[in-house]
Amino acid sequence: MKGFKYILFSNNLVNGNSFSFIKCIYGIILFIISLRYLLYGWWKKYFVLPSFHFRYPLFEWVPLIPENIFIIILIVLMIFSIFVIFGILYKFSLLVSLLLFMWIFFQDPTYYLNHHYFIIIIGIYLLLLPEPKHNFLAENSLYPEWAIILIRLQIAIVYLYAGFAKIQPDWLLEGLPLKIWLARKTFIPLEILSIKEQALLFSWAGMLFDITIPFWLSLKKTRKYAYFLVILFHVLTRILFEIGVFPWVMILFTTIFFEPDWPLQLKRKLIFNKIYINSNINNIKYKETSQIIRFIVVLFLVFQILFPARFILYLKNYDIKTYMNEVLWKENGFRWSWRVMLVQKSGYVMFYIHDKKSNNIIIHDPRRILTSMQYDMMSYQADLICQYAEWLKKNYNNNVLITVENYVSWNGRKSYEFIKRNEFIDKKHCLINDYY
Repeated sequence: MKGFKYILFSNNLVNGNSFSFIKCIYGIILFIISLRYLLYGWWKKYFVLPSFHFRYPLFEWVPLIPENIFIIILIVLMIFSIFVIFGILYKFSLLVSLLLFMWIFFQDPTYYLNHHYFIIIIGIYLLLLPEPKHNFLAENSLYPEWAIILIRLQIAIVYLYAGFAKIQPDWLLEGLPLKIWLARKTFIPLEILSIKEQALLFSWAGMLFDITIPFWLSLKKTRKYAYFLVILFHVLTRILFEIGVFPWVMILFTTIFFEPDWPLQLKRKLIFNKIYINSNINNIKYKETSQIIRFIVVLFLVFQILFPARFILYLKNYDIKTYMNEVLWKENGFRWSWRVMLVQKSGYVMFYIHDKKSNNIIIHDPRRILTSMQYDMMSYQADLICQYAEWLKKNYNNNVLITVENYVSWNGRKSYEFIKRNEFIDKKHCLINDYY
């Protein structure tokens, strides 16, 4: 509660260089993501070539981006990302870049990524927080301390939820799914540690890192050592696992835990303290944030704290078996919750279309319609299976019923039936593996 009161009412000012650095990093990350979509042709592969698109519930109204303007959208996004970096039309550039990035993000949940969601959250914060009127190497800059603390809290939320999600038998006792992934790629000789021993080592290290690193970064005495661990941890995950730009996102954004003037101190050290500092220079000012905006920011922070914990609503019994079944098997409350690299799944699904009038059954293979990635993601996610079934019903003027043959393998186990073969697919399956 003290933290919320501080954000709401504190007028304490500190050096704003670290916040300006975060602002620049946000723009750089957006630019890099957009550039990768452009250079690798992902915009076309993921969002244009597929003839079917899954949709985010409550965001079905978001229009699909037409092929003839997709490249233009990416170029405009890159331009406004550069504007954010250099503070050109700052708030307007933030708004445009955030809306364009969200437009791409909400095209198809098949391609949901935690770090893209994180970037959206940071973008919303930056839009609400005061505009820094300086670059991150400015000599005299002031910025509200509560805004810096806010970003620190958001990063702590990500790490803590990621860490607590790892406290379960598969991760800590079996080293799963790391044991599966390390069997494909490891740099430790098997003569030193077996694959399972390596998996258990990395599993425990990952869990302990996630649940403690926000605290070590918050303490001045341990901050430098903690940041070294941040770099080591995320570089290792980047080497071992293909997880995009996420490691670099966290390495760069966690610099907000350093002293607010750390960019300036680094600048001075790099030029051997030969810089001339005029202490009479007026401090660079910023525009005050209204109490209403502060209240909105606190509400958004509270939402970020509570929303990932919604999985509790699905637990009929508060035991590990129920948790494993509801959250890791069915994936209730799984997304938007910082459950990073927790499961390895593969599945098989075939649709059976039952004609209500003739009682004829048509076997439909979704691989004729979906891309391989869409099929793989749908095969073990009940809400996507439901969406596809609803699409099939519409194609038959709702005169059919749909059943599926659906098997899923989880963390290397043998396949089990996921949705029952004799169960007609209806709206209730859309609630399983929920989004909201």
